[in-house]
Amino acid sequence: MSEAQVQILLCSEIGSEGRNFQFVHHLILLELPENPDLLQQRIGRLDRIGQQHTIKIHVPYIVGSKQHSLYRWYAEGLKLFQQNSNAASEVYRLQRLTLEEVCLSDSQQGLDQLVESARLHLQQIETQMHQSRDVLLELNSFREKVAEELAEEIDNISYSKALWRYMEEIFECFGIESEYHSEDCAILQAGQLQRVSDFPGVPEDGVTVTTNRNIALAREDMQYLSWEHPMLVSAMDLVLSGKVGHATVSIIKHEELPAGQYLLECLYLVECSAPLHLQLSRFLPATPIRILVDQQLQDLTAQFTHAELREIDEKIEMDQVSAFISSEQKNINAMIATAEQKAEINMQGIIGQAKTEMLKSLAKEIKRLDALSRVNSLIKPEEISDLKTSAIASHEYIAGAKLRLDAVRFIISS
Repeated sequence: MSEAQVQILLCSEIGSEGRNFQFVHHLILLELPENPDLLQQRIGRLDRIGQQHTIKIHVPYIVGSKQHSLYRWYAEGLKLFQQNSNAASEVYRLQRLTLEEVCLSDSQQGLDQLVESARLHLQQIETQMHQSRDVLLELNSFREKVAEELAEEIDNISYSKALWRYMEEIFECFGIESEYHSEDCAILQAGQLQRVSDFPGVPEDGVTVTTNRNIALAREDMQYLSWEHPMLVSAMDLVLSGKVGHATVSIIKHEELPAGQYLLECLYLVECSAPLHLQLSRFLPATPIRILVDQQLQDLTAQFTHAELREIDEKIEMDQVSAFISSEQKNINAMIATAEQKAEINMQGIIGQAKTEMLKSLAKEIKRLDALSRVNSLIKPEEISDLKTSAIASHEYIAGAKLRLDAVRFIISS
């Protein structure tokens, strides 16, 4: 039977956990559970991201039966068919024995009192939960303008077309075959020219992927590719840790560069190794430094951007280039040493700026906590002390950042 013909999905209790049924909006509960957490779990299987309809819940029961008693307790006392409640489990804990007695009673003795008591308990517990909220924490946890800017930035980063263009380059680089499946969907398989023995996320029999969130929500057989997907993260690790793409030779033509001149374009990374809990990537992420040096050891970084030095479509005789590089090895080593000296100077400026930003940020946080501690007993002196310790450690780790040569391009002017 094809998927389009299926009208009823019949599940045991196992269907209330681990599966999402956002494509269903009618829920028939043939047997109500006694624990409200299980009921909310069942309803939650349908109330997922991607649900397009109002969920309609159907509860068949025989008047005077256990199912009838549970229905009234849930509908009139806890109102769980209308909305979720964090207090429902506590009400169940308080009324469990009474509920069992009412359900076992042939005449539903005590049902009205049970329902009314559940309603009062629910109101009381929800009021207590509301009063225990840390209003100050909530006010500082949400800043609308900052949240809107962050959401917009996430939308821009998550733009599927840019993601797919990047992935196609990755697939071409590592020999992964990408076959069109449908709009925003593709079938990935290991190609005959695959450059790695095991490309992350692509099994031998292939996998179907999509960059469209709505399609992924409706089709569980497709993997949703995002910038955080393990396949993409592992592919980036392959690019960064592998040897492919770290060195290249380019022939260019530029009106300000005489023919026969050669240059060296070096890309360095400023890296700071520190414990994750310090979160120093806020202040000093892996920062690239580009240095362009000519054969006279002159720094031309500011004069020519990377985009200006585009290679021309000209066949490169690698044997001749290799021989030329070997003959100029001494001067090329001097060019690399000059580039590294320039990069070291630039790195000190980056480190200085990172230390300033870190101290400014943590000093502001320490000052804020110190002021709060005078009016709020929840702020412990240990929190302020730990923050000061983190500031000292962060300063030391940032100061110890290292420079690493990540990529180099040998440029010949034509």
